[in-house]
Amino acid sequence: MSPLRSRITDEMIEDIFAPGGLLEEKTASWEERPDQLQMAKDVARCYNESGIAVIEAGTGIGKSYAYLASAILAGRDDKQRTVVATSNTALQRQLVDKDLPTLIDALGEGVPYSLLLGRAHYACIRAVLSYTKKARGEGDELFKDTASIEERVFRWASNTESGIVDEMDLDLLRSAFVKEIRSDKDRCLKQRCPHFGHCFYYKAAEKATKSRIVVTNHALLLIDAAMRAAGEEEYSEQALLPPFNHLVIDECHNIDRAATEYFSAELGGRQMEEVYNKLYRGGDMCLADRVAEIRGGVRKEDAEALRATLRSFIDLARALLVNIIQREDVERFSSQCLIDETVRSFDAEIAPTLESLLPMIEEVCRLMEGLRPIILPNELDNEDLVRLNIFRSLFDDVRGMAAVIEGFLDHEAHPDQVFWYSYESDESDVVMHASPLSVGPLLRHMIFDKLESVVCTSATLKTGKDFSFFLKQTGLDGKDDLVTGFYPSPFDYASKALLLYPICQEAVDFNTKKKDEYADYLASLIPPLVESSGGGALVLFTSREMLEKVWSRTKDLVKLPMLKQGRGVNTGELVKTFRTSGDAVLYGLQSFWEGVDIQGDALRLLIITQLPFQNISDCVMKARKRAIARQTGNEWASFREIDLPLMLMRLKQGLGRLIRSQDDRGVALIADGRMGRRYAQTVLSCIPPFARPDDEGQVLSGYPDKVERFLYS
Repeated sequence: MSPLRSRITDEMIEDIFAPGGLLEEKTASWEERPDQLQMAKDVARCYNESGIAVIEAGTGIGKSYAYLASAILAGRDDKQRTVVATSNTALQRQLVDKDLPTLIDALGEGVPYSLLLGRAHYACIRAVLSYTKKARGEGDELFKDTASIEERVFRWASNTESGIVDEMDLDLLRSAFVKEIRSDKDRCLKQRCPHFGHCFYYKAAEKATKSRIVVTNHALLLIDAAMRAAGEEEYSEQALLPPFNHLVIDECHNIDRAATEYFSAELGGRQMEEVYNKLYRGGDMCLADRVAEIRGGVRKEDAEALRATLRSFIDLARALLVNIIQREDVERFSSQCLIDETVRSFDAEIAPTLESLLPMIEEVCRLMEGLRPIILPNELDNEDLVRLNIFRSLFDDVRGMAAVIEGFLDHEAHPDQVFWYSYESDESDVVMHASPLSVGPLLRHMIFDKLESVVCTSATLKTGKDFSFFLKQTGLDGKDDLVTGFYPSPFDYASKALLLYPICQEAVDFNTKKKDEYADYLASLIPPLVESSGGGALVLFTSREMLEKVWSRTKDLVKLPMLKQGRGVNTGELVKTFRTSGDAVLYGLQSFWEGVDIQGDALRLLIITQLPFQNISDCVMKARKRAIARQTGNEWASFREIDLPLMLMRLKQGLGRLIRSQDDRGVALIADGRMGRRYAQTVLSCIPPFARPDDEGQVLSGYPDKVERFLYS
């Protein structure tokens, strides 16, 4: 796509954001925000100069308007398209349903925009009708029970405009039925589908091709980038996303984690069983048998050999995996460990057995290759086309398994990869993982060096004096002519937010070897504090184990509504209950540290139970730390370059839950004794200017009174 033909001038930006500008004229909620204006100019400069911008914009800056302005102004040219990628579903909806229409209306520009997510986010109409018919039985009459899950899903699909499954009622989302009706590339008939003209996914994809601004998520951005790199396709060509010139990565502090997950490969027992079941489930006419019939000329002994060899491979592989990690490993490494950390030596004890599996899976690949039909889709009926697509996908999965085994056996030749195990206790399943040591080079090669402009923004990017941690994570360190900006939150923290952290002898430091002692400490702190606030308290934990320990100690002591995040409990539902209650106490995990917006009196007390240092069992981070230690010859360098910046970024996200609007007022407590003893100066230099008692006032026994007086005096 062509470069920007007309510059976005400072005057254009000022006409939108300055006093007397278009936003003030057209929106009743306008307020002057100098930093928003300056950020918008930074983004415009990035568009004009085909550059890369890295911008921290605190809560209340209005960063979405600041970057959308340039996207809209550039979008007046039909050869310019901006993709906005975020990791938060709520923000995606806010951009499409509120921010874009408001700003476009204020500017008087008819710039088309749309939301496009990955295929699995959309319902498949053919699947909805098929499964509904099965549930109804003979005939097309409605269910006798119109409140049944199937009938409610059918009615939803009949009335939804977007077809986005995540927008269903929460109780529907948890049903097994919903898993069956998500769009699936292997089961998609594309133009041959009788419902293609109404397909939710393809309608969204078609709308995206006609839009100048496309909102998506980090996952689809990464998949699209990888597809372009594999096919050596430029961003001027159509891929999963339409051609685009400009990219905004909002919530970009998550992009390293998302990329690490996407570019990782794995091999586990459950995954292998799923491949086998898909091939041979169905008795006499299983998928493998039908594929053999479609191809024709397949020898019976070859078809039987595939089944036997695959079954033998899976049985031997599962036996090996279960024995790789022993009880001592699970106790030491909390269910994760690098290959050189297990009680058993990989090269001496595990590699020989694993090596014996390689010829077996290579034989499986050979037999599947011989079974795979080489036939044009238009020569197949619909059901056989689906079967063939599924078989091809399974073939790719098996080749991926072989690649993981090869990587483990030749691990010393791959210093840019991390080879590790995880133990899933629920299913006694050990999974082998191969992850990139660093995703920075991948992101730079696939995205940053390919587009005309990229804007990276978040409320939490700086972890000290500069952006060095984020730049190194994303491969942007050493990049010339970066546009950088730092705009702290405009909210009056000094009068609206009180920060407490104990500086006293009775404060307890978190210690992984003394978890029960620390749980007792938290259990003594929390009840009197939440009683003094009258509820409205969010208590953030870094581990489920500690949450459960403290919950069991406090649930009968607090005389207020108590809520707890747990497996199978939807975050959105918990937030809604917490918000409407007004005086509840909510114990939350990772998903509550960021992306949760609770304005007003419903959240007036925030308790950070411990400094959110990275879990010591995270193998990828552990490997990255080792690499830094080897490069520098200094064991502490990795703490300064990884552990501390990550902790600060996560802590800033957690503290950011408290003050979400000009009228909010609240108290934050960092309970971990390490805060006062070791990290206060570092933390305070990175966070907004909270009100704080003097050191003499940071005594635990006085906290309930301080909370009550700050909130209610």
